[in-house]
Amino acid sequence: MKTISILFLFVFAVFTTMQSQSRSYIKRIEKLNEYASFYEKLNPFDEHTKLSDLKLSKKDTKEIKSDENEVFLTTNKDVADTYTLIYFLQDKMENLINEITHHKDFTQYDITKLIDFETIHIAKSNDNKLFNFTFDEKTGGTYRSQISIMHYVYEKELNYDLFSVDGYYDIKTINSSEGTKYILIGSVQGCSSCFEEHISLVTFKNNAFTSDFEYSINYRDGETANLSYDDIYQTITANYITDDLTYECYCENELDTNPDSVYNSNVVAENLNQKKCSCVFIFNGTTFKVNKGSFEIITN
Repeated sequence: MKTISILFLFVFAVFTTMQSQSRSYIKRIEKLNEYASFYEKLNPFDEHTKLSDLKLSKKDTKEIKSDENEVFLTTNKDVADTYTLIYFLQDKMENLINEITHHKDFTQYDITKLIDFETIHIAKSNDNKLFNFTFDEKTGGTYRSQISIMHYVYEKELNYDLFSVDGYYDIKTINSSEGTKYILIGSVQGCSSCFEEHISLVTFKNNAFTSDFEYSINYRDGETANLSYDDIYQTITANYITDDLTYECYCENELDTNPDSVYNSNVVAENLNQKKCSCVFIFNGTTFKVNKGSFEIITN
């Protein structure tokens, strides 16, 4: 009887601990969504924002008001510099994302169904191991920079320096003799009329990520450019028209020190006609290699 009682107490303790962990995880999710909803309301073009408009908690409001470097417009400190609030919420959101991804319950839930997608975008790999969280940095400039947080489900802390600072909108997996590789696809608006799409192939081995392939296109007109990956045929296709950002057609791995380029890009830009460019890369078991490339001179 004593043994049964001890066993019951042990099971109860384990169950209680699991419930507690689950509650702490969900609580962090709820808090992150709350901060995200506040963050969505902030406009970097508004010089000041009323604290009451955000409905922050008393604890957060007190923390902001206690900032000695902040200049408030009113004696009761209810109107603050908008960028102060942006930075405050960015810090809170980044910290919570890191807490959530390192929580013991992280792999027990589909994070994409729990997070507010209106503000925070999540790209995750098919094997549910590599994640990317991004949200608008709200700088107010024409460069639409993103805050990007990478996470790989692993028992050790990792270095993510080789990943794009502006993050990705999609992550795919591809099997190889070297193990699982990850294809990361992203885009960024660099100015009011300049855009970039980029794609990378990385491998995780020996406790670190290494880059196997990188390719990007820069362009003015989004209607004439496209960079995509085909899961079935394991091919990358790029189509674009040359302009002042990309003078010439090129099909090469940007990591190659001696690339076998389909076209020579060492030419004088003003002597060129516009061209329609097309590149197809195919996975060879290790990386992507040029399968075919073509161009068509545009005549007026």
